[in-house]
Amino acid sequence: MAKRFADTTKYQRPFIRELTGPYKLLWDYICLDCNHAGIWIVEMDIAQARIGQDMPIMKEVAIAAFRDKIKVIDNGERWYIPSFVDFQYGPLHPNNRVHNSVLDQLNRWGIKALAIPARGAKDKDQDKDNSGSGGEIEQAFDTARKSYPGTKRGLSVEWVDFRRKHKNWREVVPLLAPAIARQVAQRKALVVRKEFVPEWKHFRTWLSQSCWGEELAKPAPVGGSGESVFERTCGVCGKPATVVHGSYGALCSSPTCRLSKEVTA
Repeated sequence: MAKRFADTTKYQRPFIRELTGPYKLLWDYICLDCNHAGIWIVEMDIAQARIGQDMPIMKEVAIAAFRDKIKVIDNGERWYIPSFVDFQYGPLHPNNRVHNSVLDQLNRWGIKALAIPARGAKDKDQDKDNSGSGGEIEQAFDTARKSYPGTKRGLSVEWVDFRRKHKNWREVVPLLAPAIARQVAQRKALVVRKEFVPEWKHFRTWLSQSCWGEELAKPAPVGGSGESVFERTCGVCGKPATVVHGSYGALCSSPTCRLSKEVTA
């Protein structure tokens, strides 16, 4: 059974929210049923049977609903999901056997993908020089990655993806491990106080949302009742805040409150 990464925040995105129920389900289905290169053989009758007859779908409606999220290839016999490869693998490395197989599939259908050229010893030496003495910055990133309690990918994929998305990666890397340690300590405190402890995001999501910059809400001294009293309250529901986000302000642990802020931001 093949396993794939899933974006736990996808239902917060406008594209998914705007889809009707049948096409939300169809989108999930083709992202799971496509091959390892994000290419799906269009079999609407089989898709209909698998997602259920009570969720009627039509090919033409799906193409219009998915817009630029898919590319119709092979005279309509196949759909390609452009975001699939980047999300699952990041930039493709020709020296990686799995990535090379993906590149072969994409080349077969005339699809261009972000690939890192095959590299020699001189290139690797240059990378070492550019990334700090002895690869110290990459080592610091790996230390933070290993200390992160949530789901994460391998070092090479996370490192390339992180540097591609954050131009100031040299300045950010030293902030990661301390931020993770603070958030681990905060969750331990919530456990002790029998407060709700939010799940850890996928490491890629944690990085992309710059969660190392979150200002954690600190509990005030415990009162006589034994219940914790927070210095700040959620700006949506008024419950005790567990985090102070740089973009959204003080929030509790409820995903609904965060979603409310994202929609109105």
